[in-house]
Amino acid sequence: MVLQSLIEDITGTDFATYTTNEVLRPVGASHATFAITPTRPFAYGSYENGQAVEGGYMRHPESAAAGLWATASDLANLFHGVLQALAGTRHAIIPMALAERMVTPVCRKVGLGVFVSAGPTISHEGRNFGFDSIVAADLNTGQVRAAVTNRNGAIESYTEQLLAH
Repeated sequence: MVLQSLIEDITGTDFATYTTNEVLRPVGASHATFAITPTRPFAYGSYENGQAVEGGYMRHPESAAAGLWATASDLANLFHGVLQALAGTRHAIIPMALAERMVTPVCRKVGLGVFVSAGPTISHEGRNFGFDSIVAADLNTGQVRAAVTNRNGAIESYTEQLLAH
């Protein structure tokens, strides 16, 4: 919430609009949004036991921490943006130095916003009521893989495959 409030205070723009214009669209994550209620249709979530989430989904006012609505392609495009920055691409979404800090573990296998494992591979998993996701990128090959499900617990089978070398 602190980062979200800081961005809103400094830019004078709500977090969802700012991130859409400055981050999501530039990397090609055209279906992604931090809007509390997305305007595009999306799947409703369900719990591990198959029970539907009441109302289809949970709204999170702390958008920066728990409010990203995205497809697997959107998540992959975000990681491609990090890889472009690491490669020194001229119009990368973040500076190369920041991308390098992101993929450098600061505590065990945790970088800035990503997990770092052997290979080297960076990854990030997400879970909200009724939805699970994972995205992983091989820093040597540049291959990015992502999966999103609308059922908690269903992602575990994908996780092993996406993180395997």
